[in-house]
Amino acid sequence: MAAIRIVPSLSQQGPRAPACGCGRARALACALLAWVLPLALAAGSAQAREVTVAVFSWQDERATSADWGPLIASLDQALPQHRFRLEHFDAAGLRRAVAAHEVDLVITNPGYYVTLEADFGLSRIATLAAPHTRSPAVAIGSAVVARADRPELRELPDLAGQRVAAVAPDAFGGWLVAAGELKRAGIDAGDLRELRFTGLPMRKVVDAVQRGEVDAGVIRTCLLEQLVEAGALAAGELRVLGARQEQGFPCASSTPLYPDWPIAVTRQTDPALAKAVARALLAMPEGAGRVAWSVPADYRPVHELYQSLGVGPYEELHRFTPEALARRFWSWLLGVCVLLLAGIVNLLRFEY
Repeated sequence: MAAIRIVPSLSQQGPRAPACGCGRARALACALLAWVLPLALAAGSAQAREVTVAVFSWQDERATSADWGPLIASLDQALPQHRFRLEHFDAAGLRRAVAAHEVDLVITNPGYYVTLEADFGLSRIATLAAPHTRSPAVAIGSAVVARADRPELRELPDLAGQRVAAVAPDAFGGWLVAAGELKRAGIDAGDLRELRFTGLPMRKVVDAVQRGEVDAGVIRTCLLEQLVEAGALAAGELRVLGARQEQGFPCASSTPLYPDWPIAVTRQTDPALAKAVARALLAMPEGAGRVAWSVPADYRPVHELYQSLGVGPYEELHRFTPEALARRFWSWLLGVCVLLLAGIVNLLRFEY
């Protein structure tokens, strides 16, 4: 009779040799790999964290989400190792969030950017390249609108003695850009019969003009055309005072145009994250109505506007408090103190 060979079951055979090869050296290497690889993957996943993108919301939250939601989706796709989260803020809320180190990226208008840059060290990494503008450097202005049945209001100097509505004292396109142009025309806030700040959303300014509560209102460029296109405003109901048509710009403006919105990082933002986001933004395709990004624009015109008005980082230039005067004329004061000290020393030597 043939001998019967009994093969032990898997449970009886004991642990198998590593599949990566025979021998103790290879077995040890595979064991180490089995331990090290999960740890490395865990470390990589620990580095991936939620990235908060703070956006200044000059319209309602629904419109803001519609405007910036595609950007968040694009960043999620380009940088899957991170998860980007959009947060809406008004001007005061955005400032508090930056001061509390609660955000990583900031998207805001040029005016708020230069103020946050001076106060908290924000650094822009890209500038918005909107599809309707020929250049990110000339993209935003103010449109001063009045009802079409007010034929006496044609140019900005006609606003002297009139009631004017604006968004807020620190609103960029909603007041300050127009204020700079009014100042060049020889008109300041004191020459107006009334200056009313409605707050956000900016549509409140348009409503006040429509109802006749004010004679004119200051809004950012292209808002009037957007309302007409959306059917929220009848074409020809309002007109732009001192309208100028900039080359390659589809909307009427009462003022020169300034650089578009920047996206900036805070001092606490990881440099590697900032670099990765900048590369992803600049790689986004242009055309077909898509929002794209360009290299950071020159925001010197915004600084010059704020300096002429004495607002934002230059607010102290128009104050006459001892502290403001000391900061403005510290070099002259230092020179005077040195001369006085030299005079006292010379007098003491003479008396001695």
